[in-house]
Amino acid sequence: MHESYTQRFLLLSGVLASIALTLSACGGGGGNTNSSSVGIVQGRLVDISNTNQPIAGATVSLSNGEQTTTSANGSFQLNATYGNHTLTVIPPNTFEGLSIPVNLNQSAKDVGELPVMPKGVTLGSITINPSAPDGPGGSYLVGRSYQFTATVRHQNGQVLSGWKVLWQLTGNVGIIDSNGNFQPTSQGNGSLTALIKAGDRTVAQSSPITIKVSLTNTSSMMIYAALSKGIGEINSDSGLIIRTFAAGKNEIETPTGVARGNHGELYVCEYTENRVWRLQPDTGAVQLIATLPTTLTDIVVRDNGDLLVLGRKHLYKVNVSSGSFTVLYEAPSAHLYVDMEQGPDGKLYIANIAGIDSLGKSVFRLDPDNPRQPEVIIKAGEGSLKRANAICFVPNHLPSAGTMLVSDENSNAVYRYTSEGVYLGPAFAMGNPGKLAFGHDGKLYVMNGFPRAIVRYSYPGFTRDGSFQTPTIGTSIGDLKGFVSVQP
Repeated sequence: MHESYTQRFLLLSGVLASIALTLSACGGGGGNTNSSSVGIVQGRLVDISNTNQPIAGATVSLSNGEQTTTSANGSFQLNATYGNHTLTVIPPNTFEGLSIPVNLNQSAKDVGELPVMPKGVTLGSITINPSAPDGPGGSYLVGRSYQFTATVRHQNGQVLSGWKVLWQLTGNVGIIDSNGNFQPTSQGNGSLTALIKAGDRTVAQSSPITIKVSLTNTSSMMIYAALSKGIGEINSDSGLIIRTFAAGKNEIETPTGVARGNHGELYVCEYTENRVWRLQPDTGAVQLIATLPTTLTDIVVRDNGDLLVLGRKHLYKVNVSSGSFTVLYEAPSAHLYVDMEQGPDGKLYIANIAGIDSLGKSVFRLDPDNPRQPEVIIKAGEGSLKRANAICFVPNHLPSAGTMLVSDENSNAVYRYTSEGVYLGPAFAMGNPGKLAFGHDGKLYVMNGFPRAIVRYSYPGFTRDGSFQTPTIGTSIGDLKGFVSVQP
């Protein structure tokens, strides 16, 4: 009887064990997380008023009883079973404690940097400093990038620096990172709030600001044009100047050339102050790169990143990092170089409106890698040309790619040539044509000398289909170079 009872007990135990294993494999019948699984919770404590300063020696514990002390760089790591926990921090006496809920549902949960509040500091307010909207009705445009910052003040009104600000964006209109860089992604309305939190406690919070996002046409471009002072950003759909950059005192005084860099930045040269500037269109930040010895008329960024600047009778190569420069070429006599363009061959084509030597009053070609042997391409008088004052080339994706267009303000026309200077005939007549360039929409944009305006032509055919004037900002367009597409 005893042996039979034992056998039955062992058989029943085996069946129960099998059922338990089956339920465990199925997640207990209700889910797919094994509550007995063990992972780690890790993170780092920093001073909320100086996020570069770690908090060492703080006691960090979980509600399951696990406890540790932060290392010299503020880091901690605790073991815990999967599930919901409360993480508690008891820092050194100069800081306040904090707690946050933690849901551990994977092998490692990184809670990131936890800002810890210094004792005895009472914040007064946070103010959001918005980036200027550049779309219709004060909206932000999908496809652009905008920088927001926040000003944090003490209760007594003193501005505090270094505090870690969190950004909360509602409305599904875009994304904003921890540095306040906002990228609109969808048309609509939302709001933006700046907060400072210590654990699960909100220490200070700004008033929300409205964020309106609108779409822009896929063909819309931002045209960057030199104004009488500063640089203007013009929307090619509306023809309106949306923003102006660096038009204040001691900034860009008399810009003559604008070139798009290889990373989205703009480079600008001045005529009277002889300076070269770098401008970031997304933020409006402007930086002086170099001051050169002579007046400057145009600027080109080569594919390899070299910055080439044209003076009245010089060609300079400028080091963007150091501001140092090299004279690549100097005219043998009195010349006046007014425009240059990089050709399909990588060489520079320069319009010269003065001089009595062989290069005088001509379009000549110069290899920046071997600049001592300039080649005359077009002499004044060839193909009705009287005075070449601007050059551009038809881009590769358009018909007759590589054709050179030359504007002539003396004969009020734009002419067509091959890159070797063979005359192909007139393109169109126009009063006082100046700088010209193709946009990403495949159309040609030309400066009109008087009245000051940008005129748009459909290509091929050179049909005039629009013009931009600038009555809204009280200044005139002075030059035209550089395009950047706005992506939908």
